[in-house]
Amino acid sequence: MSKGLGRIERVIQKQIEDDQKREMPVKIGSWRVIHDTFHPPDGNGDPEIYRANLRWSPTRAQKLTVVRAMHSFVRKFSEFGLLGGKGRHRLILYDRTDRWSVAWVLADLHKRTRRGGGVPLRHQRVIDIAETLISTELGWIVPGIIDKHAA
Repeated sequence: MSKGLGRIERVIQKQIEDDQKREMPVKIGSWRVIHDTFHPPDGNGDPEIYRANLRWSPTRAQKLTVVRAMHSFVRKFSEFGLLGGKGRHRLILYDRTDRWSVAWVLADLHKRTRRGGGVPLRHQRVIDIAETLISTELGWIVPGIIDKHAA
């Protein structure tokens, strides 16, 4: 078995490099990886091929392959983490060492909480770390921090 990166993992690595070049927080959704890996080409202006590609959707096997590749990528590179992937929530890869990426994850988790979905227990540790990071490093006031430290 090869220990190198597979085809889909190389696509993920390229997307991470693109985000870092543009100085954006690393946040890569599974749909972005699926599109970059499996989406058929546009057909060079051919209208029939273009219309057919508009109806394209990934197969279950393609979705599962991307999820497995994202999990494998995180095992190989421990500075990245995964969020979501349960039910309708897409799987998101983020950089644990980048404070902006973690802040984005925190904002996304709070947004999910407001919708009434709640935060899974395994993500509560990520929220605690991110709230501490944001309040100390960035000087932001996060409501959860005030409630925890006031008690």
